[in-house]
Amino acid sequence: MKLASALTLAVATTAACSSWETGTPTGREGERACLDTVEALARAAERCGLEYQRAYDRALADVAAGDCKNVATIRDESQLRSVCLPALSTEDCRKVEANDHDPSCSKQLQRPL
Repeated sequence: MKLASALTLAVATTAACSSWETGTPTGREGERACLDTVEALARAAERCGLEYQRAYDRALADVAAGDCKNVATIRDESQLRSVCLPALSTEDCRKVEANDHDPSCSKQLQRPL
């Protein structure tokens, strides 16, 4: 009986100390979205036979002027994550090589003027 009480207390204590994403903005959503987008673009290029690092560097220069900290906001994060990024993983290689991506990806990452 004491073991059960100790386990219950341990579980309750652990649950009380745990944290979870509350949806509170951190101010770094643009940077995170940028990193995810650059990674997806580089993986798409790699899937199509291009060099990953070169594609990563090119994407970073194109979408964030070389640094994801330059991205201030996201046009539509839901669309970016649910449509654009998944589309990049299956996009035709001719489109990947031409940098002609799904329209949902267009102008998603916003930089200050």
